[in-house]
Amino acid sequence: MKENLICKIGRYVKGVSLGVFIAISPLEAIAQEPDVQTTQTKTIEQKRQEYHAELFKNGFATIPQLESSNYGASTQAGSSSYPPGYSALLDIDTSWINLNQNVIRVAKDGSKDFTSIQNAMSSILDSAKTKQYTIEVYPGVYDEQVTCRNYVHVVGTDRNSVIIRKDVSGQGGLFDSATFRTLNNTPSSISNITVDNPGRQYPSLAIYMGGGLSDRSYIHNVDMFGGQDTIVVVNTKTEGSNVTGTSDVFNVYTFASVVDTTINGTGTEEAFFMGNGGQFLIKDCTINDAYGVLRLATNGSTTYLADNNATMGGQFIPVDLNGRFGDFYTCRNNFDPFMPSWSIPFDCSPPAPPEPTSARSWTQYK
Repeated sequence: MKENLICKIGRYVKGVSLGVFIAISPLEAIAQEPDVQTTQTKTIEQKRQEYHAELFKNGFATIPQLESSNYGASTQAGSSSYPPGYSALLDIDTSWINLNQNVIRVAKDGSKDFTSIQNAMSSILDSAKTKQYTIEVYPGVYDEQVTCRNYVHVVGTDRNSVIIRKDVSGQGGLFDSATFRTLNNTPSSISNITVDNPGRQYPSLAIYMGGGLSDRSYIHNVDMFGGQDTIVVVNTKTEGSNVTGTSDVFNVYTFASVVDTTINGTGTEEAFFMGNGGQFLIKDCTINDAYGVLRLATNGSTTYLADNNATMGGQFIPVDLNGRFGDFYTCRNNFDPFMPSWSIPFDCSPPAPPEPTSARSWTQYK
């Protein structure tokens, strides 16, 4: 039943609203104001076209790499006055993960418990937060689609030589078209592995990951290859990974952070697609995409962009302005000067250590 529901949802997954909803967007407000020169009311689409025309006229096609910058630093360095929601995304708790309770081993040569990751997964019938399982995968190319259970962790022994590869592209929905997948609200993790969906029919996902509202899922040190919609995550933290796809490469919904990850896009749409009314953090990432950085799905999303570098081979479109944006916070990204004027600069520096209150306390810092 759940699988059918996800399949029917297809491209747009409805996320739980954790963001700050606004009754009317700034662009919608502008669109309702009469133009001083023409005394005509401009539509949102006209405003969007004018913004993009001005952007391209000024030559913002290539974004330079910056060694360092203070773009977006609106307060003093070390400020602890983070905007609402930033700290929760920055410190997504993955301490619930236990890799040492029950270990099942998989090897192609038959020397371990199973030769198939999915067969090992299917043998697990009682996983729970208090009884977690780890599937340790040895080198080899595993030609299979893997559906991960809740509180199960798939860990490769070597990222480059442990490969899950299965063409399941174009199956009609995001969930069915993912090589590695979980149902929504299924806390789990995958690490130290390569996942490849070699097909290029739409959609073509390497991973569909749906974590829980309290126990977020975790993707760490994973290489992902796919086509459009290469990765879709819900309530998930992604860290230290690489994603290569075509269009809408990285899709985030509900509550998600992407940290220290490289995103390579080769298609005609953006590197990131931000979902409905959620909260998202993109930090310390390298974004290589010929088309642009990101776009939002609907009003209400709150997005924090901090310490990212983007290299563009073509048009630079920081956000789709077709009346579908929420709150944007930016800090020390190399593309900050080209973000829309309504984006909100903030200071993402770590809080400074507390000042000592007496001479004795100074010894703590020596």
